[in-house]
Amino acid sequence: MAARIPQHRSRSARWARRFGVVSLPVLVLAGLGHRFALVPAEAVVPAVALGYALALIALALAAFALLRIWSTGDEGAGQAFAGFLFAAPALVLFAMAMVALFAYPQLNDISTDLEDPPRFYTFTHAQMTPEEMQLQLAGYPGLAARFYPLPTERVFSAAELLVKDRGWRIEESLTPTAGEGIGSIEAVAKTLLFAFADDVVIRVAPTIDGAIVDMRSASRIGRHDFGQNARRIREFLRDLDGVLQGTIELEEPASEEEEPDTFGPIPRPEPPSS
Repeated sequence: MAARIPQHRSRSARWARRFGVVSLPVLVLAGLGHRFALVPAEAVVPAVALGYALALIALALAAFALLRIWSTGDEGAGQAFAGFLFAAPALVLFAMAMVALFAYPQLNDISTDLEDPPRFYTFTHAQMTPEEMQLQLAGYPGLAARFYPLPTERVFSAAELLVKDRGWRIEESLTPTAGEGIGSIEAVAKTLLFAFADDVVIRVAPTIDGAIVDMRSASRIGRHDFGQNARRIREFLRDLDGVLQGTIELEEPASEEEEPDTFGPIPRPEPPSS
């Protein structure tokens, strides 16, 4: 009877599957734990980094195992592919983060008014430096305040209702009447994936023929927001346009005043270069 050549199982493939299986649960548990206040914010960033690291290790081990299997004929190709598939969701998130890291400027505080940004009273955030202002102008040239030819009180009510509709936690709301004609809303918004807290302030100021809405969004953690704050401001102002024009309906009905024909961004002069 002919002797059978023993087949070796690839240890790299086995470990690739193990690392891949663990990578996504680490990210999910970090996000859910932080969202439900079970994991402190200081522990989320290391947990996210661990999840990404496990996925990258699984990818490297799977690639190494497949190369070895191809050259030596070892068993374990299925485990190697499984490691890659299990790690794929985490790898996609990591790739998206890397693209955003280089696609957006390194900022964590964005405002529609660089000369006189809306002030935080409930939260503490440093003022932007001239260099950061220039980065914002270069990275987000179209980000600007919104003008509405409507009463300040109506614009403020629509903005406050939209904040509540988004699920942001309002920390302070100063109506235009209480604020000597200027309304202000300070709220906490959380990112979608890992529930990082960002601070938001919305200022509604009266003009001769309407109201101007400025908005500022600042991250509490990290020096790079991956474009999140600018994206939040754009989406909020876009939806505020829709609410005031009647194309987006929230829980409370809008007043029956005549709707304006057009709304538009307010151009801001560039801050002095450093």
